[in-house]
Amino acid sequence: MLSDYLSYDPETGHLTWVGRPANCVKVGTRAGAVTSDGYLGVCVRGKQYKQHRVAWLLHYGEWPTDQIDHINRDKTDNRISNLRDVSHQENQSNKAEGASGMKYVTKYGGRWQLRGLKGKSLGYVDTLEEAKELQ
Repeated sequence: MLSDYLSYDPETGHLTWVGRPANCVKVGTRAGAVTSDGYLGVCVRGKQYKQHRVAWLLHYGEWPTDQIDHINRDKTDNRISNLRDVSHQENQSNKAEGASGMKYVTKYGGRWQLRGLKGKSLGYVDTLEEAKELQ
């Protein structure tokens, strides 16, 4: 059980070792590291976990039902107040703006595509200025 090895501080979002799953682990130190995708990860008994999912488990006593969204978009901020269990669609809607600098406007085949909240295409325009006017 992960709670045998890790404790979670909901105020800071940090995981701390309380048990030793490997000889290299020092009890009382902060657990994990930033992974190649920018999230915090932790390895317990040879299995890799995303820290935001472990934080949810340790705080609520159960795994999230879907995806964990970082409300402020900071992948390393695992304070419980910054995490929410959401659908894939809700998680995608909280992504940072793309090249356009606006949500729901993307460059597609030389034109700008506008999308609605549920991802449905609302049409295309030739310039970014037109997209800004319509948004």
